Amino acid sequence: MRDKTQLTIGSDVNGNSTGNGNDITIKANSIILDNEAIVAASILNGKGKDGNPAQAGNVTLEARDQVSLKNNTGVFSEVGQYSFGNGGIIKIKSPEVSLDNNVSLITRIQETGKDKAGDINIETGRLSASRDSGLDATSSGQGSAGSIKINASNAVTFQGGGANTWVNSDAKGDGGNISIDTGILSVKDGAQVLTRTSGEGNAGSVNINATGTVFLSGFIGNADPTIGSDVNGNGTGNGNDITIKANSIILDNEAIVAASILNGKGKDGNPAQAGNVTLEATDQVSLKNKARVYSEVGSNSFGNGGSINIIYNIAGSIFRQ
Repeated sequence: MRDKTQLTIGSDVNGNSTGNGNDITIKANSIILDNEAIVAASILNGKGKDGNPAQAGNVTLEARDQVSLKNNTGVFSEVGQYSFGNGGIIKIKSPEVSLDNNVSLITRIQETGKDKAGDINIETGRLSASRDSGLDATSSGQGSAGSIKINASNAVTFQGGGANTWVNSDAKGDGGNISIDTGILSVKDGAQVLTRTSGEGNAGSVNINATGTVFLSGFIGNADPTIGSDVNGNGTGNGNDITIKANSIILDNEAIVAASILNGKGKDGNPAQAGNVTLEATDQVSLKNKARVYSEVGSNSFGNGGSINIIYNIAGSIFRQ
Protein backbone atom coordinates (compact mmCIF):
# COMPACT_ATOMS: atom_id res chain seq x y z
CA MET A 1 0.00 0.00 0.00
CA ARG A 2 1.28 3.47 -0.90
CA ASP A 3 2.48 5.81 1.85
CA LYS A 4 -0.12 8.59 2.04
CA THR A 5 2.66 11.23 2.05
CA GLN A 6 4.17 9.94 -1.20
CA LEU A 7 3.12 11.66 -4.41
CA THR A 8 2.11 9.71 -7.47
CA ILE A 9 2.38 12.82 -9.67
CA GLY A 10 3.65 16.08 -8.19
CA SER A 11 5.20 19.51 -8.71
CA ASP A 12 6.25 21.37 -5.57
CA VAL A 13 8.62 23.67 -3.73
CA ASN A 14 10.21 21.96 -0.71
CA GLY A 15 13.28 21.96 1.54
CA ASN A 16 13.08 25.67 2.36
CA SER A 17 13.62 26.46 -1.32
CA THR A 18 13.04 29.72 -3.20
CA GLY A 19 10.91 29.68 -6.34
CA ASN A 20 7.59 28.70 -7.86
CA GLY A 21 5.95 25.37 -8.46
CA ASN A 22 4.51 24.51 -11.86
CA ASP A 23 1.35 23.12 -13.41
CA ILE A 24 0.22 19.51 -13.65
CA THR A 25 -2.05 18.80 -16.61
CA ILE A 26 -3.50 15.37 -17.38
CA LYS A 27 -5.70 14.88 -20.45
CA ALA A 28 -7.08 11.48 -21.46
CA ASN A 29 -10.18 9.57 -22.47
CA SER A 30 -10.54 8.40 -18.84
CA ILE A 31 -8.61 9.39 -15.72
CA ILE A 32 -8.74 6.96 -12.80
CA LEU A 33 -7.00 7.40 -9.43
CA ASP A 34 -7.15 4.42 -7.07
CA ASN A 35 -5.49 2.96 -3.95
CA GLU A 36 -4.18 6.16 -2.27
CA ALA A 37 -2.83 7.75 -5.44
CA ILE A 38 -2.03 11.46 -4.97
CA VAL A 39 -1.69 14.27 -7.49
CA ALA A 40 -0.41 17.50 -5.93
CA ALA A 41 1.05 20.91 -6.84
CA SER A 42 2.13 22.71 -3.68
CA ILE A 43 4.46 25.05 -1.81
CA LEU A 44 5.31 22.53 0.91
CA ASN A 45 8.23 24.41 2.45
CA GLY A 46 9.41 27.46 0.58
CA LYS A 47 8.90 31.01 -0.57
CA GLY A 48 9.14 33.16 -3.66
CA LYS A 49 12.07 35.20 -4.91
CA ASP A 50 12.94 38.67 -3.60
CA GLY A 51 10.53 38.42 -0.68
CA ASN A 52 7.52 37.70 -2.90
CA PRO A 53 5.08 34.83 -2.33
CA ALA A 54 5.77 31.63 -4.22
CA GLN A 55 3.11 30.43 -6.66
CA ALA A 56 2.04 26.80 -6.60
CA GLY A 57 1.02 25.26 -9.90
CA ASN A 58 -2.50 24.40 -10.99
CA VAL A 59 -3.74 20.82 -11.28
CA THR A 60 -5.94 20.12 -14.31
CA LEU A 61 -7.66 16.80 -14.96
CA GLU A 62 -9.56 16.75 -18.25
CA ALA A 63 -11.18 13.59 -19.65
CA ARG A 64 -13.48 12.94 -22.60
CA ASP A 65 -15.29 10.10 -20.79
CA GLN A 66 -14.83 10.16 -17.01
CA VAL A 67 -12.71 11.23 -14.07
CA SER A 68 -12.93 8.63 -11.29
CA LEU A 69 -11.20 8.97 -7.92
CA LYS A 70 -11.67 6.21 -5.35
CA ASN A 71 -10.27 4.51 -2.27
CA ASN A 72 -8.36 7.18 -0.32
CA THR A 73 -7.01 9.06 -3.31
CA GLY A 74 -6.54 12.81 -3.42
CA VAL A 75 -5.77 15.90 -5.46
CA PHE A 76 -4.05 18.70 -3.52
CA SER A 77 -2.72 22.20 -3.82
CA GLU A 78 -1.45 23.63 -0.56
CA VAL A 79 0.76 26.16 1.14
CA GLY A 80 2.65 24.24 3.82
CA GLN A 81 3.88 25.16 7.28
CA TYR A 82 6.48 27.96 7.33
CA SER A 83 5.80 28.67 3.65
CA PHE A 84 4.88 31.95 1.96
CA GLY A 85 2.91 31.52 -1.21
CA ASN A 86 -0.34 31.12 -3.11
CA GLY A 87 -1.97 27.79 -3.69
CA GLY A 88 -2.91 26.74 -7.21
CA ILE A 89 -6.30 25.93 -8.68
CA ILE A 90 -7.69 22.41 -8.95
CA LYS A 91 -9.64 22.12 -12.20
CA ILE A 92 -11.57 19.02 -13.27
CA LYS A 93 -13.49 18.82 -16.54
CA SER A 94 -15.30 15.70 -17.75
CA PRO A 95 -18.86 14.52 -18.55
CA GLU A 96 -18.74 12.27 -15.46
CA VAL A 97 -16.84 13.00 -12.25
CA SER A 98 -17.05 10.53 -9.36
CA LEU A 99 -15.42 10.58 -5.92
CA ASP A 100 -15.92 7.44 -3.83
CA ASN A 101 -14.61 6.17 -0.50
CA ASN A 102 -12.64 8.83 1.38
CA VAL A 103 -11.50 10.83 -1.64
CA SER A 104 -10.26 14.40 -1.09
CA LEU A 105 -9.95 17.43 -3.34
CA ILE A 106 -8.14 19.92 -1.11
CA THR A 107 -6.70 23.40 -1.36
CA ARG A 108 -5.37 24.76 1.92
CA ILE A 109 -2.99 26.89 3.91
CA GLN A 110 -1.46 24.91 6.75
CA GLU A 111 -0.60 26.31 10.18
CA THR A 112 1.93 29.16 10.00
CA GLY A 113 1.64 29.21 6.20
CA LYS A 114 0.96 32.60 4.60
CA ASP A 115 -1.01 34.12 1.70
CA LYS A 116 -3.94 32.51 -0.18
CA ALA A 117 -5.22 29.03 -0.85
CA GLY A 118 -6.36 28.09 -4.35
CA ASP A 119 -9.84 27.45 -5.70
CA ILE A 120 -11.55 24.22 -6.75
CA ASN A 121 -13.45 24.32 -10.05
CA ILE A 122 -15.41 21.41 -11.50
CA GLU A 123 -17.14 21.44 -14.89
CA THR A 124 -19.12 18.31 -15.65
CA GLY A 125 -22.42 16.80 -16.62
CA ARG A 126 -22.70 14.79 -13.43
CA LEU A 127 -20.77 14.94 -10.13
CA SER A 128 -21.13 12.33 -7.41
CA ALA A 129 -19.26 12.27 -4.08
CA SER A 130 -19.96 9.38 -1.73
CA ARG A 131 -18.66 7.66 1.42
CA ASP A 132 -16.87 10.58 3.09
CA SER A 133 -15.55 12.04 -0.14
CA GLY A 134 -15.57 15.74 -0.76
CA LEU A 135 -14.13 19.10 -1.68
CA ASP A 136 -12.39 21.24 0.95
CA ALA A 137 -10.85 24.71 0.70
CA THR A 138 -9.41 25.72 4.07
CA SER A 139 -7.05 28.06 5.86
CA SER A 140 -5.25 27.21 9.10
CA GLY A 141 -2.61 29.91 8.61
CA GLN A 142 -2.35 33.57 7.69
CA GLY A 143 -4.44 33.88 4.55
CA SER A 144 -7.84 33.35 2.98
CA ALA A 145 -9.32 30.01 1.99
CA GLY A 146 -10.18 29.30 -1.64
CA SER A 147 -13.61 29.10 -3.21
CA ILE A 148 -15.45 26.10 -4.67
CA LYS A 149 -17.31 26.36 -7.97
CA ILE A 150 -19.28 23.46 -9.43
CA ASN A 151 -21.01 23.62 -12.81
CA ALA A 152 -22.81 20.33 -13.49
CA SER A 153 -25.41 20.42 -16.25
CA ASN A 154 -27.28 17.30 -15.09
CA ALA A 155 -26.82 16.54 -11.39
CA VAL A 156 -24.72 16.87 -8.25
CA THR A 157 -24.99 14.23 -5.52
CA PHE A 158 -23.28 14.44 -2.14
CA GLN A 159 -23.84 11.26 -0.12
CA GLY A 160 -21.63 11.69 2.92
CA GLY A 161 -18.78 14.19 2.71
CA GLY A 162 -19.70 17.28 0.72
CA ALA A 163 -18.17 20.68 -0.07
CA ASN A 164 -16.68 22.91 2.61
CA THR A 165 -14.69 26.11 2.98
CA TRP A 166 -13.23 26.80 6.44
CA VAL A 167 -11.18 29.33 8.34
CA ASN A 168 -9.91 27.24 11.23
CA SER A 169 -9.09 28.29 14.79
CA ASP A 170 -6.10 30.66 15.10
CA ALA A 171 -6.19 31.34 11.35
CA LYS A 172 -6.58 34.83 9.87
CA GLY A 173 -8.38 35.23 6.56
CA ASP A 174 -11.77 35.00 4.94
CA GLY A 175 -13.50 31.80 3.97
CA GLY A 176 -14.19 31.07 0.32
CA ASN A 177 -17.57 31.03 -1.38
CA ILE A 178 -19.37 27.92 -2.63
CA SER A 179 -21.39 28.11 -5.84
CA ILE A 180 -23.26 25.21 -7.45
CA ASP A 181 -25.07 25.44 -10.80
CA THR A 182 -26.80 22.23 -11.81
CA GLY A 183 -29.97 20.47 -12.87
CA ILE A 184 -30.62 18.44 -9.70
CA LEU A 185 -28.80 18.73 -6.36
CA SER A 186 -29.02 16.01 -3.72
CA VAL A 187 -27.30 16.34 -0.32
CA LYS A 188 -27.95 13.40 2.02
CA ASP A 189 -26.65 10.86 4.53
CA GLY A 190 -24.78 13.40 6.62
CA ALA A 191 -23.25 15.30 3.70
CA GLN A 192 -22.77 19.05 4.11
CA VAL A 193 -22.31 22.13 1.98
CA LEU A 194 -20.78 24.50 4.53
CA THR A 195 -18.78 27.70 4.84
CA ARG A 196 -17.48 28.41 8.34
CA THR A 197 -15.05 30.62 10.21
CA SER A 198 -13.63 29.58 13.57
CA GLY A 199 -10.71 31.98 13.29
CA GLU A 200 -10.39 35.67 12.44
CA GLY A 201 -12.26 36.40 9.22
CA ASN A 202 -15.62 36.17 7.53
CA ALA A 203 -17.35 33.01 6.35
CA GLY A 204 -18.08 32.62 2.65
CA SER A 205 -21.46 32.59 0.93
CA VAL A 206 -23.38 29.62 -0.49
CA ASN A 207 -25.18 30.08 -3.82
CA ILE A 208 -27.12 27.22 -5.41
CA ASN A 209 -28.98 27.42 -8.71
CA ALA A 210 -30.81 24.35 -9.98
CA THR A 211 -33.12 24.02 -12.97
CA GLY A 212 -34.79 21.02 -11.34
CA THR A 213 -35.00 19.94 -7.69
CA VAL A 214 -32.81 20.64 -4.68
CA PHE A 215 -33.28 17.74 -2.23
CA LEU A 216 -31.72 17.91 1.23
CA SER A 217 -31.92 15.08 3.76
CA GLY A 218 -30.38 14.97 7.22
CA PHE A 219 -30.51 12.10 9.69
CA ILE A 220 -32.20 11.28 12.99
CA GLY A 221 -30.81 13.45 15.75
CA ASN A 222 -29.08 15.77 13.29
CA ALA A 223 -27.85 19.09 14.74
CA ASP A 224 -25.39 20.09 12.00
CA PRO A 225 -26.30 22.20 8.98
CA THR A 226 -26.93 20.33 5.76
CA ILE A 227 -26.26 23.67 4.09
CA GLY A 228 -24.74 26.39 6.26
CA SER A 229 -22.70 29.54 6.65
CA ASP A 230 -21.66 30.36 10.20
CA VAL A 231 -19.24 31.68 12.79
CA ASN A 232 -18.25 29.03 15.32
CA GLY A 233 -15.46 28.00 17.70
CA ASN A 234 -15.17 31.46 19.23
CA GLY A 235 -14.44 32.91 15.81
CA THR A 236 -14.26 36.62 15.02
CA GLY A 237 -16.09 37.75 11.90
CA ASN A 238 -19.38 37.68 10.03
CA GLY A 239 -21.39 34.88 8.56
CA ASN A 240 -22.65 35.12 5.00
CA ASP A 241 -25.75 34.57 2.90
CA ILE A 242 -27.23 31.29 1.70
CA THR A 243 -29.28 31.51 -1.50
CA ILE A 244 -31.01 28.49 -3.05
CA LYS A 245 -32.98 28.88 -6.30
CA ALA A 246 -34.63 25.92 -7.97
CA ASN A 247 -37.82 24.58 -9.52
CA SER A 248 -38.51 22.68 -6.27
CA ILE A 249 -36.77 22.80 -2.90
CA ILE A 250 -37.38 19.85 -0.57
CA LEU A 251 -35.97 19.48 2.97
CA ASP A 252 -36.62 16.12 4.62
CA ASN A 253 -35.51 13.96 7.55
CA GLU A 254 -34.16 16.70 9.87
CA ALA A 255 -32.28 18.55 7.13
CA ILE A 256 -31.06 21.98 8.24
CA VAL A 257 -30.33 25.16 6.31
CA ALA A 258 -28.76 27.71 8.67
CA ALA A 259 -26.87 31.01 8.64
CA SER A 260 -25.79 31.73 12.21
CA ILE A 261 -23.36 33.14 14.74
CA LEU A 262 -23.11 29.92 16.76
CA ASN A 263 -20.14 30.90 18.92
CA GLY A 264 -18.39 34.11 17.99
CA LYS A 265 -18.34 37.87 17.74
CA GLY A 266 -17.55 40.64 15.30
CA LYS A 267 -14.26 42.42 14.73
CA ASP A 268 -13.03 45.31 16.89
CA GLY A 269 -15.69 44.74 19.55
CA ASN A 270 -18.57 45.07 17.09
CA PRO A 271 -21.42 42.55 16.84
CA ALA A 272 -21.06 39.85 14.21
CA GLN A 273 -23.65 39.72 11.46
CA ALA A 274 -25.21 36.40 10.49
CA GLY A 275 -26.15 35.93 6.85
CA ASN A 276 -29.61 35.79 5.32
CA VAL A 277 -31.25 32.59 4.04
CA THR A 278 -33.25 32.78 0.80
CA LEU A 279 -35.18 29.84 -0.66
CA GLU A 280 -36.75 30.65 -4.03
CA ALA A 281 -38.70 28.09 -6.07
CA THR A 282 -40.88 28.26 -9.16
CA ASP A 283 -42.89 25.19 -8.08
CA GLN A 284 -42.66 24.38 -4.35
CA VAL A 285 -40.74 24.78 -1.11
CA SER A 286 -41.41 21.78 1.14
CA LEU A 287 -40.10 21.18 4.67
CA LYS A 288 -41.07 17.92 6.37
CA ASN A 289 -40.08 15.44 9.06
CA LYS A 290 -38.40 17.93 11.42
CA ALA A 291 -36.49 19.78 8.70
CA ARG A 292 -35.81 23.41 9.56
CA VAL A 293 -34.39 26.70 8.38
CA TYR A 294 -32.93 29.19 10.84
CA SER A 295 -30.65 32.11 11.52
CA GLU A 296 -29.56 32.48 15.11
CA VAL A 297 -27.14 34.06 17.53
CA GLY A 298 -25.81 31.50 20.01
CA SER A 299 -25.82 31.90 23.79
CA ASN A 300 -22.11 32.77 24.00
CA SER A 301 -22.11 35.02 20.94
CA PHE A 302 -22.36 38.73 20.22
CA GLY A 303 -24.11 39.47 16.98
CA ASN A 304 -27.23 39.99 14.89
CA GLY A 305 -29.29 37.28 13.27
CA GLY A 306 -30.10 37.37 9.56
CA SER A 307 -33.41 37.19 7.70
CA ILE A 308 -35.19 34.13 6.31
CA ASN A 309 -36.87 34.68 2.93
CA ILE A 310 -39.05 32.09 1.21
CA ILE A 311 -40.18 32.99 -2.29
CA TYR A 312 -42.39 30.79 -4.43
CA ASN A 313 -44.56 31.03 -7.51
CA ILE A 314 -48.22 29.97 -7.52
CA ALA A 315 -50.27 30.36 -10.72
CA GLY A 316 -47.88 32.97 -12.03
CA SER A 317 -47.90 35.04 -8.84
CA ILE A 318 -44.85 35.57 -6.68
CA PHE A 319 -45.29 35.09 -2.93
CA ARG A 320 -42.77 36.12 -0.27
CA GLN A 321 -42.67 34.96 3.34
